[in-house]
Amino acid sequence: MEAVRQATELQPDIVLIDLALPTLNGIDAANIIREKCPKSKI
Repeated sequence: MEAVRQATELQPDIVLIDLALPTLNGIDAANIIREKCPKSKI
């Protein structure tokens, strides 16, 4: 969830995320980030 929190707070232009996250599937995290940060490219 750290990746989601950071992306939501920082609203970056680009998000590079590992698919094998320890607490959340990287694909699920990417989908959450996409919803919360629609302008960010993942």
